[in-house]
Amino acid sequence: MSRKRLTRPERLALVYAVLGGLVSGAAGTFIAWLLGQLSS
Repeated sequence: MSRKRLTRPERLALVYAVLGGLVSGAAGTFIAWLLGQLSS
């Protein structure tokens, strides 16, 4: 599995997966912080 070259759909899928993970992580952190602020 030393195949380095990614086709364009694979590269796009990888980029979208990383971006989606970052966005969902940031949104989860923000929502948790917001709930903490509201409950205090």
